[in-house]
Amino acid sequence: MPQISTNQALLEQAENIEDLHARLGGHRKAQQDRPHLEAESKQLWFECSSCYALYDHIYFIAQAKLTFLPV
Repeated sequence: MPQISTNQALLEQAENIEDLHARLGGHRKAQQDRPHLEAESKQLWFECSSCYALYDHIYFIAQAKLTFLPV
């Protein structure tokens, strides 16, 4: 029966190899999630800027009304 040769140095690094494999999985997942997260970020920035624009409009109207109040 043929013997299977093992590389002892490689076997000694099994834990490090498993850690690298897990980290690679995390990087792949992040790469997969990134387009969705970027789109969501753009949408939130758009909504935020819309809120600021509305606030500026309301503030302008309020200031205009205060300027023309009878004394």
